Amino acid sequence: MAFVVRRVEAGEWALAKRMRLCALRDAPGAFGSVYEDEVSRDDDFWIARTASNARGEENILFFAEEDGEAVGMVVGAVDDTERWIAHLYAMWVMPDARGKGIGKELVRVVEEWARGRGCSTVLLEVSGDNPAATRLYERMGYSFNGTCVEVSNESCQGCLQMSIKLD
Repeated sequence: MAFVVRRVEAGEWALAKRMRLCALRDAPGAFGSVYEDEVSRDDDFWIARTASNARGEENILFFAEEDGEAVGMVVGAVDDTERWIAHLYAMWVMPDARGKGIGKELVRVVEEWARGRGCSTVLLEVSGDNPAATRLYERMGYSFNGTCVEVSNESCQGCLQMSIKLD
């Protein structure tokens, strides 16, 4: 089965919400927020977030799809103060879709988007208890900054910062 990666469209707030909640249920320690907080957000929040992501100016959301069904997601965002830095956030691939190169392609499209926004560095945080994600990022050229990131999610096991300089 082939997969495609595409940008979110403004009206896809329900899909964005569903994917985010699935990710938080599947990997509660991998994200800076928790399911209970995100599920309580009203539709207006999801509509506004998705519309912003669809514009792709300061942040963007990509979906990976297999046979027309969303199986993964990632968010890119330009740093608020250090405009040469982009952040890779909220990357997640459904368990059944892992091992097919989807994660690699999601990282690649964020890097491509970041270059287009004039960024020279991509930063991400990875949970210390997620060796599969760490290996993916290392294979793609990311290295540890030695910075431990404090997160609000108590189930996150010592998130570490990684980065890559873009060509």
